[in-house]
Amino acid sequence: MAAASSPNPSTCNKLFVAAIDFGTTYSGYAFSAKSEWTKVQTNIWPSSNQMSSKTPTALLLKPDESFHSFGYDAEKAYAELAEEGEDEYKDFYYFHRFKMLLHNCKVGSCIENESRNFEQRHTQNLLLLCNMINIYKHI
Repeated sequence: MAAASSPNPSTCNKLFVAAIDFGTTYSGYAFSAKSEWTKVQTNIWPSSNQMSSKTPTALLLKPDESFHSFGYDAEKAYAELAEEGEDEYKDFYYFHRFKMLLHNCKVGSCIENESRNFEQRHTQNLLLLCNMINIYKHI
């Protein structure tokens, strides 16, 4: 029986390779380093009852349209706002599974278009995209 061989050295000249999965239902990311290219790293997103390498594609913006939370945190925060019995949650912008809203835009006009949240409040698609990129930038 032949001995197991080690993987071929990486031919990539980049120090790191990363991938972002901006999914319809869930989102996540992965990366590997040139020195250990066969070892793929992912983030673990905590939820209330499980750990997952992906988190819901949910984004919560404050009433001034600044970032509040993403993923499981956004779902939880929006639910807590709604459960408080006040109508304060209606002032927030909650987007859930919004990728297809962006996907269905006409090329060249998508950034200028607006998307609606559950409360039919509008925000610019560019703002949604910028928040998604910033989330992964700060992890």
